[in-house]
Amino acid sequence: MIPSLFGSTFPIHSVCIEVYDPDAARTHLMEFPVLLASDVLHALWEKQSPQLWKILIGCDSKSAHAFWTAYERNSPPCAQHPVIQPASALR
Repeated sequence: MIPSLFGSTFPIHSVCIEVYDPDAARTHLMEFPVLLASDVLHALWEKQSPQLWKILIGCDSKSAHAFWTAYERNSPPCAQHPVIQPASALR
């Protein structure tokens, strides 16, 4: 369990999963701790460390900012995709 990373603390969530116990020949619920990926990525982004961001995410904060700026400018970016067009527009 990682309660903190890079000086950030994370809320620990839990999930219950049915696990088969072969000795008892039955299943029982077990609780497992879970960290949400969104919490970890948010903590990384808050640190604004270009080296850390580049190593873990694969891009630096400048290129990530450029991506989201372009996304907002063209929002929604898939507006012209045929899947979301009304049927009348496809004729």
